[in-house]
Amino acid sequence: MTSVQCLLRSRKDYVETSILNSVPYPNTSYSSALQFVGTLDMKHIRRMLNTNIRNGNVYVHDGIVEHIDYHHKNVYRMFETDIRKMIECPDFVGANPKESDSVELYIEKSHLLLAIKSNRKAGYLYLASLFRLDDWNRKIPERLENRRIRRFNYF
Repeated sequence: MTSVQCLLRSRKDYVETSILNSVPYPNTSYSSALQFVGTLDMKHIRRMLNTNIRNGNVYVHDGIVEHIDYHHKNVYRMFETDIRKMIECPDFVGANPKESDSVELYIEKSHLLLAIKSNRKAGYLYLASLFRLDDWNRKIPERLENRRIRRFNYF
């Protein structure tokens, strides 16, 4: 999928899912603090990572935003308007070997890593962290070589 196709898909999904931004997610005790931020293409990610994650909707909790901004120098606020596109069209995708049911998305242009985890009990995915990956030029080739990550392809 090209950048233009990703952008068009993002706009279409935004119209279809914009209502979710103001509606609390069911099955959670702190549902009013969750905000929809994007949708993972789970069809391709399941095939690439052999994961059991089914629902691709990703949410973020207010506390996580505060954590990211505090520990990672306001990186969430800097990229807040681009997060939906990053989730839907990453350059690389992988899984943390220490976290089952997690997905790592890598954005080459800004050297970002988005860590997405599954809340099995409540049944949703959430953005757990977002940060700049130090030493990108060393880590990405290593992770590609040991197959921790793969280039994200739509075809």
